[in-house]
Amino acid sequence: MHFKTLRTNFPVLTENNSNVYTQIWYVGSSFRLVYSFNMAKITFLIGAGASAEALSLVVDFKNQLEKYSDKNGSFYKTFSDLYRYFSPIQARRFKDYFIFFTSQIEKVVKQLNSITIDQYAKNLFDTDQQGHYEDLKCLLSAFFALEQLQSNLPNINFDDQRKEFISPEINNRHIDPRYRFLWSILVRGNNIPNRNVSIISWNYDLQPELSYEDYFWNNYFSTINQEDIPFKIGELFQTIPRSSVKKYSNDSVDKFSITKLNGVAGFYHQSTTRESLSSYLFGKEPVTLELIYAILEDYCFASPLSSYHTTSRKTTLKFAWENNHNGSEIVNKAKERTQDTEVLVIIGYSFPDYNREIDNEILSNMTSLKSIYIMDNASNITARVKEIKKMNLNNIKVHKHPYLNKFVIPNELKP
Repeated sequence: MHFKTLRTNFPVLTENNSNVYTQIWYVGSSFRLVYSFNMAKITFLIGAGASAEALSLVVDFKNQLEKYSDKNGSFYKTFSDLYRYFSPIQARRFKDYFIFFTSQIEKVVKQLNSITIDQYAKNLFDTDQQGHYEDLKCLLSAFFALEQLQSNLPNINFDDQRKEFISPEINNRHIDPRYRFLWSILVRGNNIPNRNVSIISWNYDLQPELSYEDYFWNNYFSTINQEDIPFKIGELFQTIPRSSVKKYSNDSVDKFSITKLNGVAGFYHQSTTRESLSSYLFGKEPVTLELIYAILEDYCFASPLSSYHTTSRKTTLKFAWENNHNGSEIVNKAKERTQDTEVLVIIGYSFPDYNREIDNEILSNMTSLKSIYIMDNASNITARVKEIKKMNLNNIKVHKHPYLNKFVIPNELKP
């Protein structure tokens, strides 16, 4: 029977135990083995371009940040007087939170005339301006939380009677739609991503997590408590770092994983009983004033420059250049998980100079590399890869994909 006929039937079993990928189809009245082959170990290396349809690229970052501090802008006008909906104590706090948040953004924007936000962070780190450096990470965590709630957050209407923001969008989380296609390829039948795939991300957004939750909402996440969702996804993805970087004991190099070299732009709450990652970005609840309050409070509690600072609230954003035990552990985990990579897929990453040392450390550790797929429209990206990896690419197949409308899927992953 020809393969074309087989495709009209349906798979009843899909397995990719170890490195063997097997799929059995029910054809007519019998079972047929359709695929059985060794699956290559594949690593996706992603940068800001992988979230470009939801979040700002470097060239637009300053303008996107500035909209939160512009006193004539819709965000400032919308939120600057909403403290009247709270109790007196909450009202005073909300006003303080809002003023501190917008004033700190205004200060940062003034520094971005000739450098990127990451370069500014690196400058603060290199010049030992620890308080401003930690405040910037907290500020970015609050900024990304607001940006990922929905794209037009400053323009949505506030319902005075319900004390709730009304948006024309059904889904209040802003997600790059290209991730849906990626999950449709990586996940087969049981909500568990392909065990032969790893992701290394330089992004500190939550796009992979939010898109995965959205993709499997109806058949899994709709029945889970909102505060438990980030933990469930973190365990499933074997995400590093988690809210606590100590919890790696059950991780396996033989399962799907995502390593975030810069951590996550978010906050976690530390108490005597548990550590919990802020979960307000997850779920399908509408955007409310209390949610905005929670984000600004997290920022003010975590920032060392705020009068509300407390050690029980911290940001989970940790740039990879922070040369300490936790930072080096994350890089070591990335190397451990991807050492046997045969296929490298680069999506929206330009290999900036300040990441060069870590990029070289990780890529040079991929001693079994056979193919590289590059999804980027930059003309010099292949040369940059060659320069970073410091090896002869003549023995490696390089596939260039300048079209960015969907994530490139390597031939080695297509059944």
